[in-house]
Amino acid sequence: DDVTDTERTIHQGLCVFDFGSAVNNLTAQVALQHQIRTYQRAEVPFIIRNDDKVLRTAERWNHGDYMDQLLSSKIYRGEISPTNHMMYWNINSKWTKVPEDFKRPTEMHPFTFAEWKKLANSGAAFNEEHAYIRMDACEEGRPCDSSYRRNGMAGTKYATTQIDNADFWFDEMPFFDPNRPDESELYVMAAQKQYHRGIQCRFGMAGLIAENHFDSDRNFIAVLGGERRYILGHPKNCPNMYLYPMHHPMERHSHIDWSSPDLEKFPNFPSTTVNEVVLQAGDVLYLPTHWFHHIVSLNLNYQCNARSGSTTTYQKLIQECGFKYKLYL
Repeated sequence: DDVTDTERTIHQGLCVFDFGSAVNNLTAQVALQHQIRTYQRAEVPFIIRNDDKVLRTAERWNHGDYMDQLLSSKIYRGEISPTNHMMYWNINSKWTKVPEDFKRPTEMHPFTFAEWKKLANSGAAFNEEHAYIRMDACEEGRPCDSSYRRNGMAGTKYATTQIDNADFWFDEMPFFDPNRPDESELYVMAAQKQYHRGIQCRFGMAGLIAENHFDSDRNFIAVLGGERRYILGHPKNCPNMYLYPMHHPMERHSHIDWSSPDLEKFPNFPSTTVNEVVLQAGDVLYLPTHWFHHIVSLNLNYQCNARSGSTTTYQKLIQECGFKYKLYL
């Protein structure tokens, strides 16, 4: 729903591997790493907490005006929704078949960090404009979302606006850098390193909702400031999710407004089963290929993620649901 208030006690619905319980205990740390890799191989979601490498970044980002200085006057791609619901869309791809009556659910808008933060702190009501700002770090010669740097505003009045890169994220988050295996061994799949898609950061404002969808990559998601509520669904739920089909501008995303579902229009939706978690600064979520996720920003927050390849564990379920994507194995 649209409510962002949370109780003081947060009940997590996933296994949490907490390095805080293994401080100064190398044997316990090695055991945790082994357990994490076991869950990775099983392709089930889990959370890593209190990893010093991640905490150091979270501490810097939440100290004084560090982020203002780091991002300064650089211009990044933003996206504005008329409400707190943020729906993905893409009409720039040759892959996409755009319906004649299609209306963009959001508008692309360039922001500096300061401009975005001013809007994010405006106290907007749920039916007022909400926005996120996106910053990508891409590795040269490897698949990445770098098209969003230059082409993400094609067809808008900002089409010629120069969007800055954020390749410094690799220095800020060495745990997501495949070229630093000592730092990133838990978060970058070694066999999949050639499919590492860089680092994508999306900063969100309170109440902002990213509509339910799945992705075709396996994904580590770090919250480095604030809190986000994640509602996760096993791919077996796909028939009950009422997704926009392949080639639609909003493909892979649910028709359903999860804040107020129309159960007459979507009668199978109540059969959906989910896990719910709240990620706090320093938490890292592992999200396997094809797992559904619906995201609510509980306050101003910083989220960054790194994708490295795909797995076929749930491919049959997704194909039976009508989605036959090429996977990078």
